[in-house]
Amino acid sequence: MQWQWQLTDASAAACAAVVTAVAEIAHARREPARRATWSVLDTFDERLADAGLVLEVRQWPHATGTCCLRAVHASPGEHWHAEALPRTPADVPRPRLAARLARLCDDRTLLPIVRAPVTMYRVQWRDSLEKRIAEIDILRAGARGGAPALLFVIVHPVRGEDALCARQLRALRRHALAQARPVDVARVLRETRGPPAYRAKPAVELAPEAPAATALAALFAAYGEVLWANERGIVEDLDTEFLHDFRVALRSLRSWTADLRKVMSKTARAHVKAELATLNAATGRLRDLDVLTAALPGYLTALGGVAPDTAARLTSLVKVARDDARRALATHLASRDYRRFRRRWPRLCRQLADGRHRGRHGEAPLVDVVD
Repeated sequence: MQWQWQLTDASAAACAAVVTAVAEIAHARREPARRATWSVLDTFDERLADAGLVLEVRQWPHATGTCCLRAVHASPGEHWHAEALPRTPADVPRPRLAARLARLCDDRTLLPIVRAPVTMYRVQWRDSLEKRIAEIDILRAGARGGAPALLFVIVHPVRGEDALCARQLRALRRHALAQARPVDVARVLRETRGPPAYRAKPAVELAPEAPAATALAALFAAYGEVLWANERGIVEDLDTEFLHDFRVALRSLRSWTADLRKVMSKTARAHVKAELATLNAATGRLRDLDVLTAALPGYLTALGGVAPDTAARLTSLVKVARDDARRALATHLASRDYRRFRRRWPRLCRQLADGRHRGRHGEAPLVDVVD
């Protein structure tokens, strides 16, 4: 059992008042405030969130972090200690838990979706015999980047002490926590401090009677965001799926440019076609080597009789070629030409939606153009 609440007033004064109220419960022990980082991990396509799970990590300066995998709005879950954030399920020290994460993540890298600095105040509740019955964590995340401050109270009852802890909480719920609402802290941090939810194939609503150029502008804008969202993962080599999603979005953009060629003017279409072709060529070699790297062990097994040193040499050659291709692509993504393309793309989308660069079929209803 675990209770989590968020308070409406997240000011420093409100935080101090809550800490004082919690610490005034009989036999309470208050610990010094500590700075920490609360991270929420998931795969790039949020497979854990889709499974209703939360993987959260609390890290303190110069100390081992505490990891927890649990269900959303549910029990405390399973905990373990780690020196650093786990990057793959194999980094989890518990074999059964690691196997479960591997099935869910399908070999995807675990990424910090959220990293929120917080100040944590911990209070221990004890009974008259000094037996610990609960730990209460008051967490405050200060205002940051335009996001407001957040204040949470998390109650962790000791096993078997839920009823006693609930009685202690009743008075707090009438006063200090009267304006609190039940939440999942990790989910609130994800929604307020994390990036927009990522979707490899964005849902773009297109009205059948809308001008075809307006619809094409909406598709270009949405799938352009997919490109930008995957850049960091490609450059930092976090997961091969970042490049895969990048190229899937790129392929969609090239297909629409060709299939709806009369929606844009010839000049605009020629510029778009050339820029997308350049990007396709820049990303192709690394993607081919990613596929080869994943398939190579199976190829070697299927061939049979390949000497171990020969297999190791071949694997090393593929790795060197892949590293070279990744550096070349990272250089391209940092180049002036790519930055110029990145600046021009949103402008093209806006202009196309506003009626510029339209071809012969640009004003025609979308339903007539795609039929």
